[in-house]
Amino acid sequence: MTSRYPVTQHALLRYLTRVMEIDLAPYRARIEDPGDPTLVLEAFAEETGVCLAWLRKRVLPPELLPAVRTGATRVRVDGHVCVLCSGQVVTVYRHDRYRRSRIQSRSEMKRTLGRRARRVR
Repeated sequence: MTSRYPVTQHALLRYLTRVMEIDLAPYRARIEDPGDPTLVLEAFAEETGVCLAWLRKRVLPPELLPAVRTGATRVRVDGHVCVLCSGQVVTVYRHDRYRRSRIQSRSEMKRTLGRRARRVR
């Protein structure tokens, strides 16, 4: 039985553009549907020889998988932050871009969102 690694295609694209600062425009130009993240990633992997499994483990190292399973909403990794939703990394941004962001547990996030909803009313 093979388990899926919890990193979305969108998160891989954001890692390449935001953290590694790679311009994906040349790879998008070569494919028929530039909006399809799978095709963009395949074009990038084919051109550069980078294995996507290796890239997924760079985005979210295996030692941080328990944090994903326990319900963390953000995980800080060497210079970048992974945003988690439903047990998957959905996007990535550089840590220096959002210095004020706090990493919160699920219960802290619910409390924060509840306060915001009450303020809006």
